[in-house]
Amino acid sequence: MDIIELYTSLINEFENAVIIAGLIFCIGLFGLLIKIRLPFYPTVFLKKVFFIVGVILLISAFLSHFDIYLKGYLTTRVFIWFFLVLAAFLFCFGDRKATSKPLKIIMGLIFFFPSTSILWYFLVPVMGPVLTMSIWGGILGNMENIYYSDKDLRIQKVYQGAMGLKGPPNYFKKGFIFEYDKGFIPGKCYDKPDSIKVYKTDDTISVYYYHSKDDNIYPLLFKLKR
Repeated sequence: MDIIELYTSLINEFENAVIIAGLIFCIGLFGLLIKIRLPFYPTVFLKKVFFIVGVILLISAFLSHFDIYLKGYLTTRVFIWFFLVLAAFLFCFGDRKATSKPLKIIMGLIFFFPSTSILWYFLVPVMGPVLTMSIWGGILGNMENIYYSDKDLRIQKVYQGAMGLKGPPNYFKKGFIFEYDKGFIPGKCYDKPDSIKVYKTDDTISVYYYHSKDDNIYPLLFKLKR
């Protein structure tokens, strides 16, 4: 059953990737062929926004090495998508006089990345599908991986790539702007729970992990430090 669920999940992610990559490429190709161009100053403004988002993503990537992330499961992904779409938009519709040659090359690479990754899926045996699905799975995300979330914490399965090993969910502590990955919840709670109940005190968080087995529902109790 786990293999079937994994296969279904990967196929769904690939279908979404094909749709998104196709839309970006077709719209961009239309702009390149028809030669529709933004005026100079709007292009300059969008270029500045592009740089700002790029800096935010670089800072986010650096902080991730210390298990620190922007608050919210979708926050970083929204920035990534905005960055990709904005780069593609500027490459296809931006005023050529407002962008330098190195920047055009960078934006061109970003524009062709989605469609290239899909071609890689079909052209490279074994590693092509694995790499493509690992990249798109991380970019798209999956809300079903969130087992519990409130204003203080989130319990979720961390995506480990297309061939990632199955493991317990991680506990994320939420701050004002950032959230902190406190590591996986100890215990053999590898499957998605039927439900989770959380009780908080000033010092600890008690997590009751309910999962059905043989028609019996039993809770696993985990104590986490706040």
